[in-house]
Amino acid sequence: MVRKKEEEESAKNLAHRFDLPYISLAFKSVDASTLQIVPEEDAKEAGLAVVSRKGNSITVAVLDPQNLNFKEILQNLKGRFAEVSVYVTARVSIEKAWSGYKTKAQKKEKISGEV
Repeated sequence: MVRKKEEEESAKNLAHRFDLPYISLAFKSVDASTLQIVPEEDAKEAGLAVVSRKGNSITVAVLDPQNLNFKEILQNLKGRFAEVSVYVTARVSIEKAWSGYKTKAQKKEKISGEV
């Protein structure tokens, strides 16, 4: 619990330093198809997760806005979506979001196993 609070405070400070909002994903469910906008391996290398999508607008949570992989993916997303909102988040939050990739893979296995 202490580690989680420290991570969140650190993320809030980072957000403030880069003049970005902070988001906690502790109580936010992330749709697996939304996560798939960025493949899992790329998302983890960049320290990001696409956490919501409404029409042609997406919200991206990131651990470090200075990550070069993040910057590259962000430029790609800005070319694909009309609006891309960026929030800084803590590792504990982004790992929760990333767990949605496993959920999607498990569903896929279950479906293919039953056919």
